Amino acid sequence: MVSPNANQRFLIIINKSATQTYRVGITAFKAFVNSEHVAFDFVKQCIEQDATDKCLGFVLDKFGIYIAFNEGKKD
Repeated sequence: MVSPNANQRFLIIINKSATQTYRVGITAFKAFVNSEHVAFDFVKQCIEQDATDKCLGFVLDKFGIYIAFNEGKKD
């Protein structure tokens, strides 16, 4: 087996970091949806069926507010 060079090691680290960031984002979004007492599948369906993208804009706006005021809060 060939040892990865410095560039390959860097790309492996970046890929792991991006994957972890993606998972954290999804977890935060699901926590937001749950805090609004709405089923995740319902939100997903509404976004997918809205051709105007107004639903997506509204949800992202509310999610941004949720992140700003709730995520990372210490009890």
